[in-house]
Amino acid sequence: VKEVNDHVSLNHWQLIKRSEVPEDATVVPSVWAMRRKRDLTTNAITKYKARLNLHGGKQEFGVNYYETYAPVITWFAIRLMIVFALVFGWC
Repeated sequence: VKEVNDHVSLNHWQLIKRSEVPEDATVVPSVWAMRRKRDLTTNAITKYKARLNLHGGKQEFGVNYYETYAPVITWFAIRLMIVFALVFGWC
């Protein structure tokens, strides 16, 4: 639930009632994927994870194709940005 509330508080998406969707708009179906992370030694639940998955195959190129958001970053990208900052004197 914390992850869902974080997405809402950061305005990554907003909930719109189906009755408020314009007639000519296409609603891209989605599903919440919930997981429990467990400690390997004790098998105790350490945290809960939630992810909103959009069914991208339902998108239409040129209509709603680029209207996605994926809050994902890799350690490689973080290190690369630090190197850029050092090389170009941004810090």
